[in-house]
Amino acid sequence: MNKQARVFLVLFFIILGLWFYVQKNAQTTDGQVGHVIPTLHLLDEAGAKITVSPQSNKLRLIHFWASWCSSCVPEIPLLNSFMKKMVGTPLELVAISMDNKSQDVVSFRKKIPFTFRIFFDPHMEAADNLGTYMLPETYLVSKQGVILHKFVGPQDWDNPHIEAEIRKNF
Repeated sequence: MNKQARVFLVLFFIILGLWFYVQKNAQTTDGQVGHVIPTLHLLDEAGAKITVSPQSNKLRLIHFWASWCSSCVPEIPLLNSFMKKMVGTPLELVAISMDNKSQDVVSFRKKIPFTFRIFFDPHMEAADNLGTYMLPETYLVSKQGVILHKFVGPQDWDNPHIEAEIRKNF
């Protein structure tokens, strides 16, 4: 291979790498309030692929957690109770487990019962695209897909201020 061909190949791969970098970062919101969430590709508890689109007919809480996360464990019963209180409202919970195996969540649910559905982000794409870097993190997302509030760390879902923050967006 001559020198000109090697230079061409090097430049080609540099440009290709930059293109992939820009494409990936173009889909990232970094969890900033006011940004529209990207489309999220998840798995449900049965392993079926599901898509969470930015637009929805409901206000959403997108909650990232894991059964091995010590801060997440005490929050799950509070979140479960909160969502039971919100039945009949235009609020939907998208609870995304960062566990590697769905069996870990099944075991966790036997110890700490909860009734909401769980989704999985096995390659951490949804977490990366939303800018989630710690657990737990929860995003309040409008029907138009705009991040209205980002809750970082465990929350006291019994706190009336959190409920008021959510209800003002119904």
